[in-house]
Amino acid sequence: MIKLYQFPISHYCEKARWALDFKGVPYQVVNLIPGLHVPVMKRLTGRTSVPVLADGDTLIAGSDRILDYLDQAYPQPSLMPADAEQQQAVREWEAFADKDIGPHVRRYCYHTLLNHPDIVKPFFTTGGPWYGGLFLRAAFPALRIGMRKAMNINEAGAKRSLDKIVTAVALLAPLCRPEGYGLDWPEELPEPLASTTSQLAPKLAWVLRVYDTYRRNDEAEPGADLAYS
Repeated sequence: MIKLYQFPISHYCEKARWALDFKGVPYQVVNLIPGLHVPVMKRLTGRTSVPVLADGDTLIAGSDRILDYLDQAYPQPSLMPADAEQQQAVREWEAFADKDIGPHVRRYCYHTLLNHPDIVKPFFTTGGPWYGGLFLRAAFPALRIGMRKAMNINEAGAKRSLDKIVTAVALLAPLCRPEGYGLDWPEELPEPLASTTSQLAPKLAWVLRVYDTYRRNDEAEPGADLAYS
């Protein structure tokens, strides 16, 4: 059976889990403990990052490569559209999300969570080996320092990451029509856009929350004081 070496909390690992579940491919998760995962990953791939997919003797490191492998080894249902131009668009979006969204979401969240061991330790030990809690009880202070250094998790870094997240929110906004965008959105959209936005609504609820917190201005008139670039 396929094994997925992962952290349960990792959104890159969730990306791989989602693809496996979408394809209906049976797999076993191997939950690793941050810090203790390093020798395991070094032995398997020579790297230290997760996720890693093991399909027999084949090892694939990185969520983007895992998705490509799954589409080759288990082609139906396909993750990719059939059209070549659409495939390129998907790859460009994935690269943007992996580089310009994922790391910033991780940094911004950990900047707060690492100050709350009671919350974050269970994220690190869920479904892992029995000794995970004992290890983190002793090693968490050093692990926290190491994570902050490795991922530049600090006040300034978190602020930059939030700016990046807000930028991504702006790009997703037309799919959920938030207040504060500067338009009078129609109450209903034509099909198939209406069905698509309805299907995506639960996944994009965070966009509305970010707009409500950082962007909404009830006193602004639609179209007022807009700058274009």
